[in-house]
Amino acid sequence: MDVIWTPQRSLWDKAFASAPYPVQQDWAYGDAMMALGGNVLRAQVKKDRKTLALAQFTVRRFGGVVSSAVCSLGPVFLGEFSQDEKREIYQALRQALPLARPRALIFTPACGQPGEGALKGMKRVMTGYSSVIMDVSPMMEEIRKAAHVKWRNRLKVAEKSDLIVEPMGSKPSQYTWLLTKEEGQRKAKGYKATPSELVVEYQKSKGAREGVISFQAREGADVIAGMLFLLHGQGATYHVGWGNDRARRLSAHNYILFRAIEALKAKGVTALDLGGVETHKAPGLARFKIGTGGRVVTYPGTYLS
Repeated sequence: MDVIWTPQRSLWDKAFASAPYPVQQDWAYGDAMMALGGNVLRAQVKKDRKTLALAQFTVRRFGGVVSSAVCSLGPVFLGEFSQDEKREIYQALRQALPLARPRALIFTPACGQPGEGALKGMKRVMTGYSSVIMDVSPMMEEIRKAAHVKWRNRLKVAEKSDLIVEPMGSKPSQYTWLLTKEEGQRKAKGYKATPSELVVEYQKSKGAREGVISFQAREGADVIAGMLFLLHGQGATYHVGWGNDRARRLSAHNYILFRAIEALKAKGVTALDLGGVETHKAPGLARFKIGTGGRVVTYPGTYLS
């Protein structure tokens, strides 16, 4: 196997247009990380002129001595491979990694099970987190029926209210207020998330391609809620959301999400990642995500290679 550390973006974007791969492996996500001061490595694994996998790593240096390269929800396998073939790809990446020793190579795979053959030889250092993935390829009525009855009832409440749900656009000036609101929410509740600037840089890297879709709910002239999603080929990821007390009473986010799914389908998105679920730390948010009827996926964990 050959590992190329200077792949072409056109190859990367073409691969993401064919399947709903994780946003953390999207080229624009790497560009955004670099714009915020991070270091990124990208690898193309080939065999007999055929590209087998793509992998994007964020690189950090600790104490000026040890470098770590983290492949979040990757690598992206471009095809069906046996466990042995996947293990060869992991090994090829480890052997070709262009970082001086001492170094640590870390994978958090998007698929597989702890201890399976592809991960053999790597040390599991952290358990995996869970996320909710929605299949948004069916008709909207089927998606509605797949939701839990309480979720559907809250959606009906919102639809019968005076709420107006509308798109905000993909220009930073159209959605920056939502990022500011979410930052305030983050500080008030004491949780951490990616910097707001990442969204702007992500869209900048997408260029003419739309990388962000956002919606707001308003009651008359008062905006009471908003949600923003990142687009990555056939995939989309819920990134930030905000709502005031009035929005919660009216179930505005149920309405926004349903309208957003309609828009995502129109853009060719087939899978929507609603993000992590933590039933202890954020039970209300977990119930909202699981209530959509999406599939709860628990990732294998973090592996030191």
